[in-house]
Amino acid sequence: MLPNFLLLLSVLALYAVGQELNRPVIPTLPLSSFRGNTKLPNPFVFLGGQRATSKADWECCREEIRRALQSYEFGPLPGPPTTVIGAFSGNILTVTVTERSKTISFNATNIRGSDSGTSLLLPAIIGIAGSSLPALIEVAVITFPSDDIAQQVGASSRGVGKFYTLYGRDHLAGALIAWTWVSVV
Repeated sequence: MLPNFLLLLSVLALYAVGQELNRPVIPTLPLSSFRGNTKLPNPFVFLGGQRATSKADWECCREEIRRALQSYEFGPLPGPPTTVIGAFSGNILTVTVTERSKTISFNATNIRGSDSGTSLLLPAIIGIAGSSLPALIEVAVITFPSDDIAQQVGASSRGVGKFYTLYGRDHLAGALIAWTWVSVV
């Protein structure tokens, strides 16, 4: 276990060095030396024991995993809200969400990659609470205030945040689902 951990740290260190030198470093990984972990369930086997053998099977298996995690661990992800409006001002994205008669707004910062002079639409990575992702060429990084959406500080923060203002303090979703909700809004 320790050698695999050291290998991972080495790969991350090489990546960081490559970023510092502003050139990509693509290490070769000795994938044949990795071993499976028998304590983890096989994600390609249905709960009933049948193995997924096609892309369609995997999509069903993935749905089964998603439903199990939302039922037993994270809480349900609400469907799309009634209205979502976004507006840019400089590098600030203001998102206004309405569900039934309730409305919330939050700001996300849009930080362009190192090619900030481009006016092209860029793919984006959504980061949580001041992401530590490096500035990438031609990729936008959008960060949102996670504690503003849903706090996860302890039992006393349960149901606190704009997600719960919109869906109710007693909504079964935990903070991780509320943060996920932001990325699908």
